[in-house]
Amino acid sequence: MWGTKSSALLRDSPSTTTDSLTTTIMNLNTAAIPLRPSPAGPALDVGLTPKQKARLHEVADLLLEIYQTLARMRRIKAAWIQPGPHDLTAHLPLYASLGLDQRVIYLYSIMPCLDPVASSASSACFFETCRFFDPRNEEHVRDAREFFHDEDDPLCELRPWTTALSQMGQYGAVVMYEARRHVVVFMDNNSTENNDRNLGNGRDEWSVSEEEDEEDEEDDEEGKKEEEEKDEEEAEHEDGEDDGEDDGEEEEEEEKEDEEAEEEHYFDYLDARAAGAVLRDILGWYRDLVDVPGCAADDEEWEGHDDALRAAYRKHGWPGENFDGDAFVVDRARVKPAAEIRFEPEKVLPSRLYLEYMVRESEKAEKAALAQGHEKLAATNDVDEEWVARWQIWNAERLTCESKDRLKRAEELIAQGRGRQKVEDLPLWEWDKVRRVLEYQQRSLGWLKERLENAGTLALPTSQEYIRYDEELIATLQKACVASQADAERLCPGRSISSLDPDESVDGLEMKTKLDYLAGNLRYTEHPCEDRFLHGIFPSPREDGNQWMAWAVFDGHAGWQTADLLEKQLLPVVRHHLSQAKAEISRPPAAVDAVRNAIMRAFVSLDDSITKAALDTPQSNEPLHEKVKLLAPGYAGSCALLSLYDPSSTTLHVACTGDSRAVLGRQKPDGTWEAVPLSVDQTGSNADEIARINREHPGEEDTIAKDGRVLGFAVSRAFGDGRLKWPLELQQTLWRKFNGPAPLTPRYDVRTPPYMTAEPVVTATRIDPDTPSFLIMASDGLWDNLSNQQAVDLVGKWLRMSGAREGNSEAAPPRYETLDFSHFRKGLVERRFTEARTTVQDENAAVHLVRNSLGGNHHELIASRLAFSAPFSRRLRDDITVQVVFFGHKALE
Repeated sequence: MWGTKSSALLRDSPSTTTDSLTTTIMNLNTAAIPLRPSPAGPALDVGLTPKQKARLHEVADLLLEIYQTLARMRRIKAAWIQPGPHDLTAHLPLYASLGLDQRVIYLYSIMPCLDPVASSASSACFFETCRFFDPRNEEHVRDAREFFHDEDDPLCELRPWTTALSQMGQYGAVVMYEARRHVVVFMDNNSTENNDRNLGNGRDEWSVSEEEDEEDEEDDEEGKKEEEEKDEEEAEHEDGEDDGEDDGEEEEEEEKEDEEAEEEHYFDYLDARAAGAVLRDILGWYRDLVDVPGCAADDEEWEGHDDALRAAYRKHGWPGENFDGDAFVVDRARVKPAAEIRFEPEKVLPSRLYLEYMVRESEKAEKAALAQGHEKLAATNDVDEEWVARWQIWNAERLTCESKDRLKRAEELIAQGRGRQKVEDLPLWEWDKVRRVLEYQQRSLGWLKERLENAGTLALPTSQEYIRYDEELIATLQKACVASQADAERLCPGRSISSLDPDESVDGLEMKTKLDYLAGNLRYTEHPCEDRFLHGIFPSPREDGNQWMAWAVFDGHAGWQTADLLEKQLLPVVRHHLSQAKAEISRPPAAVDAVRNAIMRAFVSLDDSITKAALDTPQSNEPLHEKVKLLAPGYAGSCALLSLYDPSSTTLHVACTGDSRAVLGRQKPDGTWEAVPLSVDQTGSNADEIARINREHPGEEDTIAKDGRVLGFAVSRAFGDGRLKWPLELQQTLWRKFNGPAPLTPRYDVRTPPYMTAEPVVTATRIDPDTPSFLIMASDGLWDNLSNQQAVDLVGKWLRMSGAREGNSEAAPPRYETLDFSHFRKGLVERRFTEARTTVQDENAAVHLVRNSLGGNHHELIASRLAFSAPFSRRLRDDITVQVVFFGHKALE
């Protein structure tokens, strides 16, 4: 049917010259209306004049030509294109509720779309950063009606006869079509200007000439005039002269009604060009490689590689009929890896200029943020606002310090004469880079298949498309690797990847330095690590001259920002609330309850300041990037485990929000160790927690907790996590205006937030100073592999052997068979800790726990788990942060 005809057009359409391209388009315009079958369902062209239908078919046919051009350029697949007509019966109620004009609805029925399942794994754009639009997708259609995201301003509401031809990006451009005037404009929703490069002062060096523009307009007018005359003749022939006059009157009356119904709108101030001229320009820009698919400024795939891709297109014959798309795809796979390792050999660390720029920009931002922060600090008497201001000041200083540190490391390398790259080795480096990209993609495919297998019937329909997409990409990369190897062997005879000097530069940084840097960060066991911790002392809130001790572990999720804030702000806020309860804490009978209540108030107060920042930040005068930073701790989340030790009463207070865990190891008279839990995991698997949430949200018992999760979250208490605390309307605003996380709806039934609290469960335990004991505090990454008793026994063994370690060596570790990750699935290798793999070789008790939890004396197992960085490490380990605190030192000695 029509799909077969589209493929034929793609293969046979000439495109080597301007004339042939125009001829193809004109042929399509002429043949489009009779060739298209009527869509199933109700007729959607009722009330449309022949002139209106001709205009709409012109738009649909040119869009189809653009889609087919992108397929020929190998940006999308021809099989994905669904030219129309489409049966929109199921979508008509939506269109009616939005008040769409009949012209827009009819265009939706005939315009091309991409198969939503088959194309789901692709990140391709229709033009520049404009994603493909599908009128069958409710989210696409609704977003298109909220162009400026201001529902209260009638100037911002799209008129019924205006629609997007591409998806509506939050900050990106969008292609808009106005059916009444039959014009297309390029806009972004942060301005009110038409960004059409061939319009007025917007012309640039790539624009077509004014003469060509005028000729196009004349052709358009002539074509329209001919169509109008033809329509009038047909009407007169079929219905008589009087009926033809009525049609003309109806059309004029309709346009008059449009004008009368028209209210002032931003579009009134926009110059615009005829839709046909604009869409033909897009075709021309692709034909002449003025625009290269995938190289737009915001595109994550090929940004910055325009010239290399243009060269690859021309090398293989674009835009001629003999363009070799298969060979081009292989070369395209080599473009990015090659570009990432190529720079002039006489230059050292080309990123230095960038680092210097970042220092200057950070200092500017810091200066402004400090002024604002100190101004807020001086003006407020509210504790929460005070700590928000302090966080703003600290964050500005931190960013500048980090930029200066990176610049300092680069300057040290330059001073040592390191970081140079030999130009004659570039082919070898390219081969190595392509090979590593291939290996990475193969691993990713393996993980994806494993996740799909584990998901079973819960897997999304698009999952198989992601697998198919990755398989095709791997096949291409394999060919690219063979081609890179052939070039390297030809240009570097007698040499191979193994002969490269490890001190040579890779990706603009010296390889040996990279390895040292990674090794120095293995203590976090994750990169980037979302965990944070603290430890220290502070004056007793009783002001009795004693020093209290504090330790904390913050397990971040969905980002590090919340945990990072807690690391800096939680203890000061707790101290503030403790100081306010000085009188109660000074009375022994009430001290424990007073401390507990103060800690609980501090946790809740700080979390309120995090989540409530979302209410004030959007209306503030801060620049956008500062607003985003202030909102980030509310987008992310973090568990918090805080322990305070009062030496005067020898009481250990433990506050837990989330699933980090505190366990006390206490030595029994027989020398063995007893594990005493000081906290309880607050998760969707905790029956008491689920009962509490159900009491707070009656009538939602069947929707909140499922499969051990609370609306999809593993923990039932946490800081941040605004999606479980903010009203749905606020979430929608933050999502649209500040690129926040998408609301949980419609996947989860969110009715009465907040569903999550940061209020901790606080326990108090007396520590006997004459009995050896120790406290283990760790994020859930440790407890995934160790039980409470196993962790306590491991520390006990470490204590027993620590005194005898000097001068003695542990027995040689056993030899293990060659390992691969399928051994986990087959049960050949235990993921969790086993006694047989116990080893004692670390001077630090916390490191000793981490080592044994990840594999103990099975060094290959540990190394393989540490070989991956986020997000792929999640399949093998979580972030792990551990603190071990010892009490009763005299007895231990």
